[in-house]
Amino acid sequence: MRATTLEQSDAEGVKLVRVSGSLTQQGVTDVGPAFSAATRGGGSVVVDLSGVDVIATTGITMLLVAYRELKQSGGRMVIAGTRGVVRDVLLRCRLDKVLSLAPTPDAGVESVRGQ
Repeated sequence: MRATTLEQSDAEGVKLVRVSGSLTQQGVTDVGPAFSAATRGGGSVVVDLSGVDVIATTGITMLLVAYRELKQSGGRMVIAGTRGVVRDVLLRCRLDKVLSLAPTPDAGVESVRGQ
């Protein structure tokens, strides 16, 4: 199994956090601290999950905690690029009712910029 990685960039004032690999217990252990640091402090964040092939409850928890903390500090988070099993899990858990989902990272950036 390949390692889970996190890359961070800036798209015109919107923080783009790209996660690749698996958001299972091991994957969250690998990227959790960097993910928390990247999503801390408010502002607009787009989390690109297009490179994530599987998500478990630990990964969902990581997303929900970051979402709640960002919202409390006046920020906004959009989850972008979910596909396949990851998208199915998020929809089955009805997280589309809680989290903002966008089909692509670009659409995510546009949606946070329009707020």
